[in-house]
Amino acid sequence: MPLVPSPTVKEAFGLAGIAILGIAVAGHLVRPELMARRYGWPASPNYQRQLAAFQLPQLYGLSLILRRDHEVTSASFLRMLACSSLLLATHHAQEMVSQRAVDHNAISMALVSATLGAVGFCVARLEERPTG
Repeated sequence: MPLVPSPTVKEAFGLAGIAILGIAVAGHLVRPELMARRYGWPASPNYQRQLAAFQLPQLYGLSLILRRDHEVTSASFLRMLACSSLLLATHHAQEMVSQRAVDHNAISMALVSATLGAVGFCVARLEERPTG
C-alpha cells in the first residue's frame, strides 16, 4: 500500500509553517528595526517589508492546507511552497555571508526555512503517489 500523507501530517506541516512564518511576517512588518538588529542586518524597513512580502504567499498556501473544505492535493503547489522556503533559506545564508552577521537567530531561520522546504518536497512526493 502506497504511503500517502495523512490529514494530520498535512495539518502539522501547515500549523508549523503558519506559526513560524506568521511570527516572522509580523516582526518584519511591525518591528522591522528590531528584526534587522536581531539578525545583525542594516535597519532597512524596506528590506524587512520585502521579506514579509515574500513570506505572505507561503502563509496563504499553508492556510489552504488547514481548510477542511479544501484539500490540497496538488504536488506542484506544495513544491512551490517548498521552493519559496528554500529560496528564503538561501537568502538568509547569503545575507549572513555578505553582512558577516552570523548569530543564532540568523542560523535558526536559515535552518527552519531549509527544513520547511525539505519537508514540503517530501509531502509533495507523497501526494503524487497513487492512493489505490
